[in-house]
Amino acid sequence: MRTRLLDDAQEFLDATADLRAADPVRTNVLGSVALTVADGAATYDAESWFVVEDAAGTVVGAAMWTAPHKLSTSPMDDEAAHVLGAAARDRAAQLGLVVPGVSGPPGVAEIVAAGLGGVWTQEQADRILV
Repeated sequence: MRTRLLDDAQEFLDATADLRAADPVRTNVLGSVALTVADGAATYDAESWFVVEDAAGTVVGAAMWTAPHKLSTSPMDDEAAHVLGAAARDRAAQLGLVVPGVSGPPGVAEIVAAGLGGVWTQEQADRILV
């Protein structure tokens, strides 16, 4: 399992197309924000586009951090969330910034936050009704 940091929003959209198509509701924010950035309709202080891949190179998770906002994640298994948390911690250190929070599916957000370090508390629980 590994995390790759992509260079731009369009590369992120291309790399995560299958993942987002498989779960369009829970990955809607990731796709919508990346599309607005790729189209030039939005800019942020810093942009970090993550994909988590299994040993075969299949994308099994994704996340974006558009500072100053929270890190936003897709659904993924615990191992992928752990790897993502470490990658996000390293990216924050590289940028000299602090990730202000994690938004994502229950379980995933907690594991990613633990990988970032520090003390975290749940601020809000969201539900999707379809």
